[in-house]
Amino acid sequence: MERCANCANISDFICQCQKNHVFLCYKHASYHFVHDDICIIPTVSSCSKIKPLIGILNAKKEKIKGFISQAEKITRECINNIHKAFTDVEGKLNRCIYDIDNAMNKLKILHLGRAEKYLTVHSFLFEENVNLLNSDMVIFQEKYVYIEHITKKLYKVFSTTEFLSQGISLCNLDNEFYKREIERVKIQQKVKELSKTSNIEEDKSIMKSNRTKNHLLYFHINDDEDCYIEISLLYSDYSRKINRIYCCDVKFSDEKFKKIVQTFKNYEKIKSIDLENAISNEYQFSLFCEYLGNVDCIKYINLPFNGLGDSDIQLFSESTRKMKRLLSLNLTQNIISDVGCIHLSKTLSTFSNLMELDLGYNNIGPEGAESLGQALPQLRILEELSIQHNSLEPKGIMSIMIGIHTLPHICILNIAMNEGYDEGGLTIAEYARHLKCLIRLYIDIVTSADIKHIICQSVAKSCKVICINENDRVVIKKWQLN
Repeated sequence: MERCANCANISDFICQCQKNHVFLCYKHASYHFVHDDICIIPTVSSCSKIKPLIGILNAKKEKIKGFISQAEKITRECINNIHKAFTDVEGKLNRCIYDIDNAMNKLKILHLGRAEKYLTVHSFLFEENVNLLNSDMVIFQEKYVYIEHITKKLYKVFSTTEFLSQGISLCNLDNEFYKREIERVKIQQKVKELSKTSNIEEDKSIMKSNRTKNHLLYFHINDDEDCYIEISLLYSDYSRKINRIYCCDVKFSDEKFKKIVQTFKNYEKIKSIDLENAISNEYQFSLFCEYLGNVDCIKYINLPFNGLGDSDIQLFSESTRKMKRLLSLNLTQNIISDVGCIHLSKTLSTFSNLMELDLGYNNIGPEGAESLGQALPQLRILEELSIQHNSLEPKGIMSIMIGIHTLPHICILNIAMNEGYDEGGLTIAEYARHLKCLIRLYIDIVTSADIKHIICQSVAKSCKVICINENDRVVIKKWQLN
């Protein structure tokens, strides 16, 4: 039997990507998995698994056949339900035609000074209701959760009379609500005017602000920044109840970013801020940190893909010391090294209510991990820690595991792709046995089979163990619930 080119283990694979064939064991073959010329070499151990594996695949095949039968049954039921639904739609649309004809007849005989029932004429004579004439009476919705519910969510039909009577009853009962609604319509008309004068494509979402969700959203808006800033200022003057701001793939100049941050200050009840790939330089981040230093009600901060370095994290740590209500902090996909992690660790004790911490895909090494490990025991209600794809090495992995093994609520731990190898895997196995609430553990896919088995034996029965790398994801232990 051939030996691995990198160690003394018996080879499991042979790769023909080079002139001379390369023999590799499973531990050192991950780099070659993407090559078309890699072949597996059957061993006594692997051959003994072939027969059971065929049985498992046959069972999977039968299960898929069951899914096909179930899908055919559901499809037949959907066709019947759609036919019934269209019959119902026809009746409702005929009712709408009757309502419109009735209103037209009443409007023709309407005379000055003579009282007429308000609902009968649909209040079409009033300017604030003019948008109702442009509304579609059949609203198609695109998002379905389950195929069985398609007919329930396919469309919604309403009678013009029913819609107006609901609005009128609210206005009569609450005059203050009526005034706010008029103001809201005026704001929407201004927004439409701004949108018409800009060169924005219709399929790009500007922002959404409504009475129920209170979200202010920006998506891919680099084509016409001025319009978005004016709309944002417009909403900030009208509504103080915005509680979430989400900016994705947005790039402003320094002057315009300053205006955007100014609109943040107008919202008094912000709970969540997501700036994903939205900060261009240190000056813009300093403006954002200046804003953070004056608020203490934010619970969720997400700053991925912003290229934040150690000096940025130092400024961020100094600005967020008052945020005792912070529940989630996401700093993934930045360039934080040991120095930045040390600065952040000094501030973590302030976040006594922190439940989620994501530092994945940075450059944190053993020194940063040691500082972080000393701060983690103070986060007594931490539930999720993600620190994958750094450079912790076995020493750093030990620091992290020592820091969290006493935390009673850790349920998700992602510590994969940190150059820990088998030594780091043994450390994870040693301390993971103390994490009784752990339900998902992510480790390196290159960890040897023996170490993977030890980890699976040490974690709680209710924990799922998942091996990952850049391209693959393999579940090696499923939930075992009694």
